[in-house]
Amino acid sequence: MAWLPQPRSDVLSAIVTRGDTAQADGHFAEAIHQYQAGLEIHPTDSLLLDKLVTSSLAANRTDLALIYLERLTAVTGWSPSLYRRAAAIYSQQRRTDIALAYWYASLQDRPDDRNAFRQLVTAALAQREWDEALTYLQRWLQIDPHDEWALYQAGLLLAPKELATTQRYLSQALADPQYRAGAQRVLKVFSDHPADLPPTLALRVGLALLDSGEWSLAEHAFTVALIGDPNNPNALAFLGLSRDQQGLDGAAQVERALALAPDDPQVRYVAAVHWRIRGDTAQALAILDQLGTQNPVNAAVAAEIGTVYRVLGDQVKTLEWYKLAVGLAPENEQFAALLAAFYVDEDIRIQDEGLLVISNLAQKFSNNATIITCYGWALYRVGRPNEARINLERALSLNSTDDRARYLYALFMDSIGERNTAISSLLYVYQNATEQRFRDLAIRALTQMGYQPNAQDLIGKLSTSP
Repeated sequence: MAWLPQPRSDVLSAIVTRGDTAQADGHFAEAIHQYQAGLEIHPTDSLLLDKLVTSSLAANRTDLALIYLERLTAVTGWSPSLYRRAAAIYSQQRRTDIALAYWYASLQDRPDDRNAFRQLVTAALAQREWDEALTYLQRWLQIDPHDEWALYQAGLLLAPKELATTQRYLSQALADPQYRAGAQRVLKVFSDHPADLPPTLALRVGLALLDSGEWSLAEHAFTVALIGDPNNPNALAFLGLSRDQQGLDGAAQVERALALAPDDPQVRYVAAVHWRIRGDTAQALAILDQLGTQNPVNAAVAAEIGTVYRVLGDQVKTLEWYKLAVGLAPENEQFAALLAAFYVDEDIRIQDEGLLVISNLAQKFSNNATIITCYGWALYRVGRPNEARINLERALSLNSTDDRARYLYALFMDSIGERNTAISSLLYVYQNATEQRFRDLAIRALTQMGYQPNAQDLIGKLSTSP
């Protein structure tokens, strides 16, 4: 009887096995091909359709993922878990408005789903739906009033407008080291400028948020400032800059600010940053050179000139200007972090002056995750692994989500034989990095370690909380 064809279920099982093997090996196109062959046998098989959604996502084929998700829901009907998958797919496609609706629908069976609320807030902020984001945050805080992330986000949204609530929320958010520095910056604005009028206070809050890298929330603060003072050139310029930092177009705001105050050094400085972000380094450098001549003791100008030269690939001039910025503003940890990161990222003079400079900065700014990360890595590069590990792990305790800290910690752990820990940390970067370059570096390192990110790793990227 051996010549008889296998029962159809055995044929399908063999196809699924081949697909699963291909997927586990990272051959996602082959996995899709196998599962599609299975669908020809059983067009409504929900398991196959589910696997095709997963494999399509792993292959970065969100278009296919949506097709198979639609077919899957036609068989099984919608469920909160499928709402979550749809939301993740649309989020990856940057179709935020559609993703928002699916995240909201996913709350049906899990009204206390922390990840869904975070995604709703993130999506609302991306759409500049400030009031909607605040509504979601306040709803979540009724469920978990001690969630530092929600307290921090809500506090920053309220910061330009409601002093008492902001202070209460941000004071509670201080408990989490990840949000401590940002919360302290805004609280310091209130304590240092208690008599400021609301538009001026909102402008100061926006500047504090820029220092924290909170571009979307900074845009909100500058928008509030302009409601009270619509022709404030500084608020306009920084509004444009906050949009630039999010990949949006801030040209209209920057150009209007220049029209209102063409000789204002602050406005011209922001214009230079705007042009650098837009890729016009020549125009940026022309403005910065003029500003440097007119005001050679401005640390922010020096730091930005250094950054432009870094984009141009001139390491000597970059180092010169970053050092000048730190010398002009020795208490500014942002400029210190730029200098420390430049030494480490470009592997410049770590064996001599780099280690000494970073060591001094680490003593001075002992709670700055970037600087402590750089110190740990510099120690590793000069052959002091025990001290390196202490500092790299301390940096993660200061900010467990820092791209550079996670990435360099992974490289260090791999160097001492802790490959599983290294892979875990690199996968975190691959899934969650805020800077694309660190995601690219993580993928390269994983490949060099012989690890191919699989479908579940990619799904983690879609579903992990920010």
